[in-house]
Amino acid sequence: MRYENFLHWSVFIAGTIVLIGMLMTGLGVSIGQVSSVAVNYGASSLAAARFRPVNLIWFTRLIHSLESLSVFFIITFFGIVASYMAAQVSEGWRDHQLLSVDRNMGFNWRSYWNFTMSHDIYRLALDLGYTSINILPVFLIIALNIFNKRSVAAHFILTYALSLGITVIIFLFFPAKSAAVEILGMSTPNLPRAGTEHIPIIEALRNGEMTNVALERSSGLIDFPSFHASCAVMFAWFAWRLPGIRWVYLVLCGLMYLATPIQGGHYFIDVLAGTVIAFLCIKGVPLIISRINVADVHAVESTIQSGLVSGGLTAAASAPRSARG
Repeated sequence: MRYENFLHWSVFIAGTIVLIGMLMTGLGVSIGQVSSVAVNYGASSLAAARFRPVNLIWFTRLIHSLESLSVFFIITFFGIVASYMAAQVSEGWRDHQLLSVDRNMGFNWRSYWNFTMSHDIYRLALDLGYTSINILPVFLIIALNIFNKRSVAAHFILTYALSLGITVIIFLFFPAKSAAVEILGMSTPNLPRAGTEHIPIIEALRNGEMTNVALERSSGLIDFPSFHASCAVMFAWFAWRLPGIRWVYLVLCGLMYLATPIQGGHYFIDVLAGTVIAFLCIKGVPLIISRINVADVHAVESTIQSGLVSGGLTAAASAPRSARG
């Protein structure tokens, strides 16, 4: 099985899981944006299958880019809905435990915050890195497809999907407010928006005040583990395959990684956990694909052997009748 085929099956499975979860939790979703992306996904898939001539190679790669982007956005939408469902059924806050782990490991979040707030250029650079999460995957997917690395693009999206799924599952059991709120308090000036806006949303989901998710106005709800940290690692890892953009991505992803505790209000253990998840998924996806391929080969070999045995027995049984004739 190729990465592209497995990716399409992953979209179907993820969609089924999310739909079942919505039915179980009663959570509604405004799907206008999702439906438009789904139509784009279907149209680009058909176009990619239709336009194969050599003289249209760049057009075909552009279609592949659109297809990959559609899959990426659909998976992202599924992840958003799944995180809202997880928040709805989650209980309590785990900030005390996360802060305790940070301190036991020797991390001082307040010192890093004070350093950042006293260096305006560094803070602005972190702002740039943190918000680049919205554009870096788009350009990466387009570049991989344009430069004929479609399988790498599919590998990236699968890694992204697996990392997102694991992150949501962990979040279900470890919901947290943020290091910014826990250490500085809600009244602190310049408190990062990403480290505070999810708290009333989670509380509204839990008490039943929020029963519908408007995807175009959704917010990130997950503190632990940090998905920003996972993305920074994944984007840099796969961009390294493209010499023309690898250094730009390395710088931006490095800034994104450094910005995660400040702009996202994350604990340092959030960042470390996100890093571990990213590397596990980067290495895990090829292993999953190879295991599936081995299973497919064994199934084919078993079928062939069964056919040969069956054919041999049939020939042996028919031989005496032929002799008697």
